[in-house]
Amino acid sequence: MRLYRKKVKNYRQLFVIVAALLIISTIVFPTKSNANIINYPDTDYLDVSSPIVLEFDRPIVWDTSIPHYSGWSTGTIYGPNTAHHGIALTEISTGTPILVAISMQISGKKLIITPAPGPAWDKNKEYKLTITDHIVIDSSSAHVLPSYVSTSTPIVYSIGTGFLTFKDLMSGSSPEINSIIQDYTPRNIRITAPERYIQELNIIHKRQALVQNSTTESVTNLDISINDKAHENPNGDIKTLVVTPKMNGTPLQPAKILDNLNTVPNRGNHVYDFGFTRLPDTSAFDFEVILYDDNGDPLDIRIVKVPLETNTTTTIKQRDRYRFAYRTFTLYDLLNKPRDLQTLLDENRMDEIKVRVVQQ
Repeated sequence: MRLYRKKVKNYRQLFVIVAALLIISTIVFPTKSNANIINYPDTDYLDVSSPIVLEFDRPIVWDTSIPHYSGWSTGTIYGPNTAHHGIALTEISTGTPILVAISMQISGKKLIITPAPGPAWDKNKEYKLTITDHIVIDSSSAHVLPSYVSTSTPIVYSIGTGFLTFKDLMSGSSPEINSIIQDYTPRNIRITAPERYIQELNIIHKRQALVQNSTTESVTNLDISINDKAHENPNGDIKTLVVTPKMNGTPLQPAKILDNLNTVPNRGNHVYDFGFTRLPDTSAFDFEVILYDDNGDPLDIRIVKVPLETNTTTTIKQRDRYRFAYRTFTLYDLLNKPRDLQTLLDENRMDEIKVRVVQQ
């Protein structure tokens, strides 16, 4: 009986010692938090005005224990206009770091990163977001987040500021809406109608005619009135203007080209005129007019039909009206107002309408 009591006493002493060691180890070596990133911005279609959002599985606060985090604020905003040691944004094609200000803000479980707009953070580019150190901690336990990242094995997210077309989003055998809707709600999907730069097209087509027992050659004049909005380039968005006479989609003559229009200030209204001879007198034909930007992407396209007439001279004035030019809607807006959706599709081809997403 005495032996049994002695064993019980020894077990109790052992339990007290183990418990004490556990308490001491918790103080000296605090337990790592289990917070993890559960939502991150791997996307090719991020709107350049959208913040980049990392969402954790619990509320977070700034990690102030790392001394080289200069510019730390006691509020929810880091900085502003201060680069952070533990995070970097880099343009992939050039390897250029985005050294302009990165404003970061905490909102509950979200770390919201807002790059400063400008030439470095721009549309139609690809970036990588690299996390090389701890940035935030678990707000409930104030313990450093687990070693999901280190300087030797950083976390890297790919981010693109490109776009889908509305056709890619909504039609085809496997429309992108099926996958995008898993991460973004209709209110997060932004749909933008193309800008319209061509204001008016005027054509005078004089056919061959017999005058004083002599046949005069046909002559055609085309005036193109353009308003360069200069959204992307301060000199002007339009770099190249191409005019091609066609019949049934086939060029009748080589295109006439005006290039390098935006190498000098060219914003605002301008009229460009072109002359042609020997265009068809016995059949209808078309003029195709295309404006291109610095990247060789089409900005605006028009096709004007010149009908076959019995008159010696045909005069055409075409001025198109676009109510929704360069307007942006959310997919929710268009679902809520089907008439607006129909107007958008009446004014534009589906492959002209651009789609991007935003994070909140």
